[in-house]
Amino acid sequence: MHKYLNKRTDPGAATALKVFLGLALLAASSLAEEAPAKEKCFLWTVKSGKATVHMLGSIHFARADFYPLDPAIEQAFEKSDHLVLEINMTPEVEMKAQQLFAEKGLYQGNETLSSKMGEKTLKELKARLEARGMSLALLEKLKPWYLSVILVVLEYKKHGFTPEMGIDKHFQMKALKSGKEILQLETLEGQVETLSFGDAEQQELFLYETVKKLDKVGELMAELAKAWKAGEGEKMAETVEESLAEEPRLKPYYDKIFTERNGAMTEKINGYLKTDKTYFVVVGSAHLVGKTGIVELLKKEKLTVQQIEKTGE
Repeated sequence: MHKYLNKRTDPGAATALKVFLGLALLAASSLAEEAPAKEKCFLWTVKSGKATVHMLGSIHFARADFYPLDPAIEQAFEKSDHLVLEINMTPEVEMKAQQLFAEKGLYQGNETLSSKMGEKTLKELKARLEARGMSLALLEKLKPWYLSVILVVLEYKKHGFTPEMGIDKHFQMKALKSGKEILQLETLEGQVETLSFGDAEQQELFLYETVKKLDKVGELMAELAKAWKAGEGEKMAETVEESLAEEPRLKPYYDKIFTERNGAMTEKINGYLKTDKTYFVVVGSAHLVGKTGIVELLKKEKLTVQQIEKTGE
């Protein structure tokens, strides 16, 4: 494939799933600067009968300065019977994902990005590509959602954020070493459906909004990292809400990425709460917070959900 999809820059199926599902966060304006009087972890715990579910927000692309994690987080993981991820990306699942990405993310025949996109989007895209020493001619076969992934991955890496340092990856590696069973909240097919959601107009609009904010990726990631480290769930939620306010035409897209999936994830967690086991759930941070986030959905069911305080540096 073209040079921007070689092993050095290709996000791969697992990385693409992570970055695309977090793209909405990057459309937000800056976060407030005030820190809470007493810092908490980006970790919530809910109990029911004999079951306990710990829910940790993940930053899928992180840096070394996220570690070591607070002892409260690591202790919750150690005491859990199961690790639960959005998707458990085994080598076999990765291969299947690559196949699905090729089917859903590339134009076939004579179709190209230039033949599908409007003049406004192409002008904005070309300007951003040229500033990065890239050529649209080499990206013509990528559909808008997949091109969005590629561009944001490159920005993440430029600012030192990598999937290898991601919070979910950290715990996946620990579970594999310890033999802890890994479960998953979603299916690969369901996530790929989310990636490719929307008609041509919505896909183009999403690409346009992503490209327009590429120059702010580093700054926004730094602010999101700050909010995560301080356990500031409300500020994290504001980023999604502000994004939607900026471009209300993308509401169906955000409903698919967040609202719909949050409800399905909450149902899975409710199932765990009917057992006698302890689960450590690691899910994208934006899914936990906000009015339609998992934490609020569980509270509406009269469950007590507690955010865990930090115990040390």
